[in-house]
Amino acid sequence: MTAITETVWGGEDGASLRIAIQTEKKENDGSWTPVRANAGDAAFIERPSSGYVGDNVKVTGDPPATLTEGALYRFRTWTKSFADGQVRESSPSGDCYFKVDSSAPKAPVITFGSPYSSCTSTSCAAAGKPGNAGTFTFGPASGDTNAAYQYKLSTDTAWTEIAGAKPTVSITPPISGTMRLSVKAKDPLGRWGATNIADFVVSPGPGPVVAYTFDETSGQAIDVSTTDPALQQNADLSASAQRTETGRRGWVQTPTPHQDHALQLNGNDGYANAAFGKPVLDTRASFSAAGWVRLDNTDKNYSLMGQSGQFMSGFALSAHSGKPWGLSMNTDDTLDGNLTTRWVYGKNNARPGVWTHVAATYNDATDIARLYINGQLQGEMAVASPMASYGTFSIGTVKSGGNWVNRLAGRIDEVKLWQEELSELAVKQDASLLDPAGGKPQVNLAGAWDLATTGTTFADTSGNGRALTPTAGTAVKGGALDLNGTTQAATAAGPIVDDTGSFTVTAEAKLDNTRLIDKPNGYKAQVIGQRTATGSSWGLWFEKTGTRTEPSEPDPTEMVTFVEGNWRFGRLTADGSGTSVASKPAMLNMNVQVTGVYNAQDGTITLYVGAASQGDPAAYTATVGSGELAVGKGFTNSTWGNFLPGEIKGMRLWSGAMKDAAQVSSTVLGAGS
Repeated sequence: MTAITETVWGGEDGASLRIAIQTEKKENDGSWTPVRANAGDAAFIERPSSGYVGDNVKVTGDPPATLTEGALYRFRTWTKSFADGQVRESSPSGDCYFKVDSSAPKAPVITFGSPYSSCTSTSCAAAGKPGNAGTFTFGPASGDTNAAYQYKLSTDTAWTEIAGAKPTVSITPPISGTMRLSVKAKDPLGRWGATNIADFVVSPGPGPVVAYTFDETSGQAIDVSTTDPALQQNADLSASAQRTETGRRGWVQTPTPHQDHALQLNGNDGYANAAFGKPVLDTRASFSAAGWVRLDNTDKNYSLMGQSGQFMSGFALSAHSGKPWGLSMNTDDTLDGNLTTRWVYGKNNARPGVWTHVAATYNDATDIARLYINGQLQGEMAVASPMASYGTFSIGTVKSGGNWVNRLAGRIDEVKLWQEELSELAVKQDASLLDPAGGKPQVNLAGAWDLATTGTTFADTSGNGRALTPTAGTAVKGGALDLNGTTQAATAAGPIVDDTGSFTVTAEAKLDNTRLIDKPNGYKAQVIGQRTATGSSWGLWFEKTGTRTEPSEPDPTEMVTFVEGNWRFGRLTADGSGTSVASKPAMLNMNVQVTGVYNAQDGTITLYVGAASQGDPAAYTATVGSGELAVGKGFTNSTWGNFLPGEIKGMRLWSGAMKDAAQVSSTVLGAGS
């Protein structure tokens, strides 16, 4: 059994870590019991058993006792940190299931060919690049005879099967970094055997040809794709273009802690352009383009970026008034070249006031161009013989019919161009906006409310202007909305985040046990959520499952009733058919921090109570929100209901999906923003 240690961000240097491994056996009655060498032993083992290892170290361990032939087992792992005289534990991994069958094929042999090599216990040599295929040969373990094999990379969702006793296959890694290759064998009787897992490291590709973070305070926008001034293609900004402290990365730590900047354009004469008179991209060759955009409104045609020719832009990323984002490519660089423009559009209309990741790729070998929104493929089109684009790379405007058009009103950030086609996984990786230092998504505070202010509304302290308005008679007690569970709530103009993109939402709630007792079983009390025209886009809520009666602690002769239920995150529906993840039994009459995370790149939702993850992520399909964000009530079947009795405070939303319990702890519960 194998696991890799991981410490909290910032604790990598000098980490003292062990892996805890818990193995369980499924009994005949369906229950699971820990595997122990002796009856009095702990339910888990630690590896190494003495001493410690550092961060990101592969640790292996055998089960603590001999396993039973034919039995079903599962194991889970977690990291234990021994630092500053304290022992801290991470959340456990998901369960890995296996069955003991000594007669089935043993784990096969994996032989690496060019250019990749297998990691050892002490080193991993990086080679190749994303999209660069490697050769791998599979063979039988000693004494075995195999008829076929199945294999997959850690980035794959399905196994690939190949027949033969010792086949050689070509495998193409889609992204850089550590790849995990899993291989299992099938014998002539059709039995699948144990899996062999080998790690190898893929070197980064050539990287973007230009990259702009707009994190300067004045002057040109610096091309950060290289540190060589002779190779940098910096961008000039028009006089009205500004760089405001509203960047998509939020609060950043390098080079010193500060609020990230973004390019702010006015929709009239604001823009940026690079390498005037010299193309940044050859739009006839394979290329990719990506950037973040936050529109002020959607009542006009706006363009994020484009590479121009004499009269037309060879490619452009644009959103027409009230329509989805689209990728356009041209084959005719003439005054009326728009007559032959090819388009592929997104699935949902562009949204104002929220950060959205827009990306495009083109493959010159297949002539296929693809559009991605928030890392999700929207569609593709064939573009044979695209035009040459010898002009300016422009940001916030594009060229059509010889004129600069579609001047954007809003913010732009993290613009990148590559002279190669990125894989779908590489686009997802770019949309995740990972911090190079810690490898975790960078999140941007999109909404937060100061309940200490007086007046008819509560100010949005994120700076995005989404004031929270309570219903008449709603009081504030101890810095929290004090809600009666029948009529009181608060709303803000929504959506606050792009519901089809990654986001994180949190609030601190204190449920009123007395008022919930009278609610029926199955009652759903929403903490915070975004509505659609007829129902729920997403929500955090408490769901009542029943009650229990027990003696009162102060007076055991008196019986008291307590409500039982769970916290949930997902899509709130009246009949409970919406997808959600549930917590362990919830505590009432006390403050509880509940946090929901939607990861658009892998299509999952996760729920945290405090900093503890509540089970494995669940598959989730996003629904576009519209109308109000609500605190203390929910919208189902075209009507308001689901009122929460109790107190709610600390409501915040971020663009970006927090990765794990450590990031939730530091950002939600700590001082991060």
